[in-house]
Amino acid sequence: MPNDSLNLLVVEDEMAMLEAYKDNIESFNKQSPITVIMHVAKSLEEAKKLLANRNFDAAIIDLILRGGGKGLDPEGNEIIAEILKSLRFPVFVYSGNLSQLNDLFKENILFRKFPRDQHAFKDLVKQLVDIYQTGITKILGRTGLIEGYLQTIFWGHLSHSIDYWIKTKREKTLLRYILSHLFEHLEIADSGDFESYSPAEFYIGPPIKRFIFTGLILKRKGATERFIILSPPCDLAQRKAESIVVAVIEDVQMDFVKKNKKILTNSYAHRYHYLPKYQTFDAGLINFQKLVSFKPDDIANNFDQIASVSAFFSKDIIARFSYYYSRQGQPDLNADELFKDLEN
Repeated sequence: MPNDSLNLLVVEDEMAMLEAYKDNIESFNKQSPITVIMHVAKSLEEAKKLLANRNFDAAIIDLILRGGGKGLDPEGNEIIAEILKSLRFPVFVYSGNLSQLNDLFKENILFRKFPRDQHAFKDLVKQLVDIYQTGITKILGRTGLIEGYLQTIFWGHLSHSIDYWIKTKREKTLLRYILSHLFEHLEIADSGDFESYSPAEFYIGPPIKRFIFTGLILKRKGATERFIILSPPCDLAQRKAESIVVAVIEDVQMDFVKKNKKILTNSYAHRYHYLPKYQTFDAGLINFQKLVSFKPDDIANNFDQIASVSAFFSKDIIARFSYYYSRQGQPDLNADELFKDLEN
């Protein structure tokens, strides 16, 4: 298997620090399956040039560089601003002058700040490699997988149908059309078979839609009860539904699951639908026999919207719910008599 490489932009102007960073990276590379390649920028101009001409997977940036930046604002802030505005890779600020970091830059898992005297450079590299191994920059980077798919969609699909879009001039409709093609690509594995899904793809949390909709998961304020909205989308589209149908989400009992493992793949009983665990959302079982009806105002005032089930999976939940209540069944027939009739 070829060695994988992480392209790291290091913005630093002190030669002694750069030599130490180089030694740290060489030591790290001897023990890691990921090879870190360091690209150095010693000034604002060099950093801008590298960002314009190279693709990076991560950056470690010092705030204070020679020249001092515009006025009293350190040059590192300008470099960070450019990355956060138009590029997509993690940025770690590694400096002895973090008090001069622009207050508009809010720290998160992909943008972090580290006092130089409290953290080893090698630890920062390790954290960046961990992020890199998720594949996030290979997917979302400037030359990532999504860019490749969009290239295919542009020339392989849109180039044959652009006449229609010239006539309609409906930008958001075109966006959905493009995304539908993108999803088609993402459903196919490298082998050509259908790709399997992860529990992370099951939920959207917090929900993006601000209104009540099918597949929305609710939790009663101040309580542990959880529910999922099952009212059909057509009832909720105009937001005029007087009552909203929800089903209880029961906690998963391990003894029950051990005896009925098929429930994890939703092939055990039509009465239940399994919701997988993901991060802070505990696994649960939708019980289609336990239905409740709430007024929209009741939901708005007394429940928290904790997540929604993505459209790929909510459609299956509604289909199973509909099937459960539409099944008719028939009287049992004597199998032995049927077999005898078949022989004669």
